[in-house]
Amino acid sequence: TVGNSAALLYAASGASDDWAKSIGIKYSYTFELPDKGTYDFLLPASDILPVCEDFFPAFDVFAAKVATCCGVVTTTIKLRTTP
Repeated sequence: TVGNSAALLYAASGASDDWAKSIGIKYSYTFELPDKGTYDFLLPASDILPVCEDFFPAFDVFAAKVATCCGVVTTTIKLRTTP
């Protein structure tokens, strides 16, 4: 979905994506991680790794597409699954 994050999601102060747009950065993005409406922004520790395992492969593809578009070199994100 394209648009202002406050209009599309919810009002929040200090969002870096809105700041980026305000200083002239052409594209800025907001990534919302899942929580199913139960914990808001305070996921239990047991949910953090599954969320990361789901999110970071998608973010890696996104970053590679942006790098290809903008001519920036990127590296693959390696998710560490053990402490």
